Amino acid sequence: MGDGRGFAFPEQIISLWAQEGVHNGREVLQSLDFSVDEKVNLLELTWALEKEVMMVGGVTQQAALACYRQELSFCQEQVEQMARERDKARQDLEKAEQRNLEFVKETDDLHSALEQLAEEKVRTCRTTTMSCRLPCKACRHRRPRVGTATCPWDTAREAPSRSWVIPPQRV
Repeated sequence: MGDGRGFAFPEQIISLWAQEGVHNGREVLQSLDFSVDEKVNLLELTWALEKEVMMVGGVTQQAALACYRQELSFCQEQVEQMARERDKARQDLEKAEQRNLEFVKETDDLHSALEQLAEEKVRTCRTTTMSCRLPCKACRHRRPRVGTATCPWDTAREAPSRSWVIPPQRV
């Protein structure tokens, strides 16, 4: 009920009361000095009803009103707690999405760097002439028949290159 800003049309209030068994809602509003032609401030209506109950009602009605207030307070605390948890979950989700975007960007950068390195190694392998029959597993180039040789694939890497000692072949 209401417009989300603490006001409601009298027809909404009267309809709600009729559903709860209060069939003379128009007279109740007028007796509390509220207009039946203008929006009603719900907070002011609540205060007026509370004041009326305290003045007219007996001890039992006052006890019931105190219980309703306590229940309302408890429900309001629960709503506020849920709102805090929702806000925290939103913040956590935003942080996770940001970390995910950073991870994706880092992964893309690494793939790009790997592609560039592979292209550089292929160019190096194509421009290097080698003349042996033993294939290098990484670049499929042939290494020299005897002595120590370094594969061009390994020299393009940042890590220290490997050298092979190849024994002379038997004839």
